[in-house]
Amino acid sequence: MLASTLRIKEAFEAKKLKGVDVREADDGSGWVYVTFGGDNATAIRVVFISPDTEDDEILQLYVPPFCKSIPEDKLLDVYTIINDCNLRYRFLKFSLDEDNEVRATWDVLLEHTRDVGELAYEMLYRAVNIVDDVYPSFMKLIWG
Repeated sequence: MLASTLRIKEAFEAKKLKGVDVREADDGSGWVYVTFGGDNATAIRVVFISPDTEDDEILQLYVPPFCKSIPEDKLLDVYTIINDCNLRYRFLKFSLDEDNEVRATWDVLLEHTRDVGELAYEMLYRAVNIVDDVYPSFMKLIWG
């Protein structure tokens, strides 16, 4: 297991987070999965990906699609909400994938990071709160 993946796992266990799942992908990268419920979104899944590099220098937070099956006639309005989210939140970046589903990512260089586990916990906390905050905007557009 990659060093950063192991440190994230240990930090999450120390914080007594439930539902932490750690896997190693076929390409050697380490994946840490966590699912949280928010006030607005019932299940926000967050994945930390540590690429298999010599320096273990990059950490990617990935929020799999949390807003799915967006109708074609709503896409322009969804792009407006995504743009607003990207302007409001500096680090977490929202996008629409090829299946018309909204997801978010956050890439971090670990070059000067002393404690990747604590960093990952802070990223997790912020990402879940941000996704939970913007979730109603997307739902209102789709169902409103």
